[in-house]
Amino acid sequence: MTYPFTLIAPVLPHKRTDLLRLLEQMARELDCNPVLPFDRLAGVHFGRVMLIDADSPGFAPLLSMETNFDGDESAHLADLAQTAGPGLAELFSHCEGFTGNVLTFLQTHRKKTAAFYQGHPYRSREQILQEQALQQNIRDFLDANTASLAGLTQRSIRERIQQHIKSQPDFAWAVQNRGLSAVGLWWQQHRGLLGIYATLALLFSVAGALMPDAPEFAVPTALRVWLCALVGVLFAMLATGIRKLSLRLVVAVVLAGLLSCLLRVGCAFLYAVLLAGGLGLILRYGVVSWWFWALNKREAADKPERIVSEGERLPRLLAVEDLTTQNQLTHLVRLKPYSFRCRSLKVVLTAIDLLAKLLYNKGNLGGIPTIHFARWVLIDNDQRLLFNSNYDGSWESYLGDFTDKAAEGLTAVWSHTINFPKACDLTEGGARDEQRFKKWARAHQLPTQVWYSAYPELSVPNVNNNSRIRDGLFCPLSDAALARWFRRL
Repeated sequence: MTYPFTLIAPVLPHKRTDLLRLLEQMARELDCNPVLPFDRLAGVHFGRVMLIDADSPGFAPLLSMETNFDGDESAHLADLAQTAGPGLAELFSHCEGFTGNVLTFLQTHRKKTAAFYQGHPYRSREQILQEQALQQNIRDFLDANTASLAGLTQRSIRERIQQHIKSQPDFAWAVQNRGLSAVGLWWQQHRGLLGIYATLALLFSVAGALMPDAPEFAVPTALRVWLCALVGVLFAMLATGIRKLSLRLVVAVVLAGLLSCLLRVGCAFLYAVLLAGGLGLILRYGVVSWWFWALNKREAADKPERIVSEGERLPRLLAVEDLTTQNQLTHLVRLKPYSFRCRSLKVVLTAIDLLAKLLYNKGNLGGIPTIHFARWVLIDNDQRLLFNSNYDGSWESYLGDFTDKAAEGLTAVWSHTINFPKACDLTEGGARDEQRFKKWARAHQLPTQVWYSAYPELSVPNVNNNSRIRDGLFCPLSDAALARWFRRL
């Protein structure tokens, strides 16, 4: 798995200019800079280092450093300290509290990520680069042997490709480790939801057994209850035709309850369902209603100020955009006052983080297939929200996708920040005002001095497509699946 690391450290005011000069030098020598050689770090997909200027009263200038890395965080920090120790010591010497120990500084200035999304989960940097080389090698083989392959069936051509790959030692990994099967991929993408469903089934069963006047929880009854729960779980997992997860869960519970009646299991499971439903109604019309009332009251009082774009900052932002297939965005904005807003935002970000792990783990976030990694981090004692994203395509298309396909999610997050377009009911309005939203986004976007990508010419669909090519290279395929595999090349 890939994880985020974020470092935020206050900069010594008298060293701000020197730090900015060092960052600009790192950007000019990105491929071979001695300060932070990203390409020599194990498993780093993306990285950035930047200065967050003190452009608001009460906030000090900050050094921000972030990476998306494979594996264990402690091993990653140790790798940073060992591989880039002298360079990081020079970088951190511009910050308050640095005493010379790079590893300790990394550990003490680490910031927790409130929400994290990845567009190609379960793929290490090494795997992504290997699969790109494999795809390119297959294409080169087909181009070089067009005449000799003419007239052969697709199955015969794939056999020639297999022989070609087996003959090259550099691709021994593709022969020995033949990738995920369809079942393996399905399990990786759904195991989180399956765990939740199984836990709910267990809780329902136990709660039903403990209800007053419920029949004894004998072994046959237990087995039947679990059979009902299993039917509900399988329906919720497989009935993808019902696109809304909440509706799918409701139907699954109803089916399990009906099956319970048909099998004459007794009232244990039905009692539990009714109990859960009653508690849900209390929460929905009690706590949740109060929260929406409090939120609507504050939303009605919001009066966003006129947004003025940063004229001096805009040329610096445009100068580093659209240089490759990928782009980056760093966004920082202050939260609205009062702790209610901060607590509400934390709830929303927790939900996004959970959904990113359980539902949006197939290469798109709310229908947007262009985001490699995105993270939300609260800094300055939860007074400001920092957002970092690595994405494909232009800034205009990226923001346009969000307003067209994920306006509700955008509004749920950033309606708790200053000057965001006016929202109501948490998800309505807000980002749907596309022009004002884009002006607001530019006004709070920050220049990123140093940005690194391990595979700058690959889009998210490219990465995921290369994995499907590798998975289908040696496994048995039907004629239809084989035709789909060739279309991926």
